[in-house]
Amino acid sequence: MSPFFSSLSIIPNSSSCFLIAIGTSIKIYPIVAASLFLLYPQKIKFIVGLAGSFILLFCLPVLFTSFSQLLLQYHNWFNILVQDQHDNTGVSIIGLLSNFYISDLLKVIVQVVGIVLFLLQFRRVGLYGNDMYRLMMLASLLIWLTLFNHAAESASYVLAITGVALWYVLQKKSLMLSYLIGLTLIVVSVLTIDPSPRLIVDAMERYSLKALPCLVIWIIMFWQLSVSFKPHQTK
Repeated sequence: MSPFFSSLSIIPNSSSCFLIAIGTSIKIYPIVAASLFLLYPQKIKFIVGLAGSFILLFCLPVLFTSFSQLLLQYHNWFNILVQDQHDNTGVSIIGLLSNFYISDLLKVIVQVVGIVLFLLQFRRVGLYGNDMYRLMMLASLLIWLTLFNHAAESASYVLAITGVALWYVLQKKSLMLSYLIGLTLIVVSVLTIDPSPRLIVDAMERYSLKALPCLVIWIIMFWQLSVSFKPHQTK
């Protein structure tokens, strides 16, 4: 095993718990990162650390406001999240579907299906200690967070493209793979920045076209993690 992969085999610690809790306090979706604790030992330690971090952050505003006022703010925050779920489709799979038809029920169905598919990638327990598998799970999570996020923005694809890049460096190189990655970079990055014609930039975001190549790659990744990944697979 290379020193690079060995250095990544860390046990989730208190700092990672706190960072996940902070991210979740800003945007709900970072809580999904906590799922990676399944791949590492000392799971109880992680759960306790994450719960403690959430309790600390939940109560911290009491230093500046009353507890009743704090509860009111959290209640208002929850209402905003509910309304956001109703109003937004995001630059996501839900945004792609909204080009044809979308409803609150369909949004929920898509997100539930997305959660189920993501969790299915964890079914191969015997691979939890494999560094390649762990890195591919991280890449899958980064793309998943964007694709199934009803509030994903164009800028959110910095996460997805990072996941795509991580997945690419772990694959055996081929001409087809190079074409796929090149097309993804063009659609996700080149066609959505200011030097590109404004008409194209607006269309890419309005119709959620940025999600298409990332969705294709995530489907391939899902198949690899769920079915075809071999314990001794290397680059």
